[in-house]
Amino acid sequence: MSLAARMKSAIGSNYGPVKSVAAAATLEVPLDANVFSTTGTETVTSLDPITVMPGRKITIQAASGTLTLTNTNAATAYGTMELGGSNLALAAEDTVTLVQGDNGEWRRVAVTDN
Repeated sequence: MSLAARMKSAIGSNYGPVKSVAAAATLEVPLDANVFSTTGTETVTSLDPITVMPGRKITIQAASGTLTLTNTNAATAYGTMELGGSNLALAAEDTVTLVQGDNGEWRRVAVTDN
């Protein structure tokens, strides 16, 4: 089931299409979407949210192929990702939910395998 279909099922309404972002070493997090899918299979080493918003929660879905996110072992620098101790490989339609910390770092809060 697609991310859009799962979200519609969970909240009971159509909230609109999921934004699509090209995978890149530094993945640009859109300001206008907290749920988005990635295209491509580039390994992501950091997230660029453009602005630091502590407590912001985002959900990333791998649209196709395998998207790899690089764990940064609890670093607290802008854009780094704490993924639970190891890199994270998302297969097509898998998702990861991350929350942004005070310094712009991201921490994993949930992963789904679809």
